[in-house]
Amino acid sequence: MNQSIIRLADSFVVRGKDMQQKTGMTLKWLLLASLINNFAFGFIWPVTTVYLNGPLHQSLVVVGWVMLLVASGQAFGSIISGRLFDRFAPYKLILIGTLGMICIQFLLVFFHGWPFYAVNLIVAALLNGWIMAVINAYGTLVKITTVGSF
Repeated sequence: MNQSIIRLADSFVVRGKDMQQKTGMTLKWLLLASLINNFAFGFIWPVTTVYLNGPLHQSLVVVGWVMLLVASGQAFGSIISGRLFDRFAPYKLILIGTLGMICIQFLLVFFHGWPFYAVNLIVAALLNGWIMAVINAYGTLVKITTVGSF
């Protein structure tokens, strides 16, 4: 486990033409990570509404409150990781958020009834806000050296 984390962290090291190491990710990987994260989390709102109202038999008022907490979780996750971005290594923050998201999604497979689904969804939203804030902040550090395609 520890070896795989080190290898993943080393994948964020970019080598320049003079083989000097510098930390960072290229713009295309940041854009891809952002696209995947936003695309996946965009499905949460309609799917959650249908799932909570249908199979879990919750009223649309309860669904609305759950969605409010999901949006709040995203906001708080962004605030927390944004403050941590300046103090810690960005790739470690991305790694922590991603591993946390994997754990929450794994739990969601086994605990998908009421109220566990809502709680898992709120924690996933917090981690999604965490990851997106770090990716966006990390994107400001990317230096584009060529003009044209990535």
